[in-house]
Amino acid sequence: MRQYTTPSLKITLKHKDGTLATDIVFDYLIFSVRNKCYKIDKQVLYEDVVEAQFNVSFTQEETAKFRLDDQIEMEVNFFLNKKRFATDIKGMMVDRNLLMEVISDE
Repeated sequence: MRQYTTPSLKITLKHKDGTLATDIVFDYLIFSVRNKCYKIDKQVLYEDVVEAQFNVSFTQEETAKFRLDDQIEMEVNFFLNKKRFATDIKGMMVDRNLLMEVISDE
């Protein structure tokens, strides 16, 4: 993920054996992204997940707060009937942007 950009991540839910998790039923999920000093939680409804995939978008302001050259951790928590389940935590690095400011198109 690059600072000061507006990426949209396409998340694919898979079982541990690598098959698509199209059989998971839930009310909603929360996609969490965490860096040492900053965390973002994005709620996604069941109907927004198609064929075990969903998109999560970020603003310039959100990506600007991630610490440079640091690892981001990502996890999905599922909620169904007051029960909670979580995926394994995955990681990616934060890359710098030479244009280190939020640019408004207004």
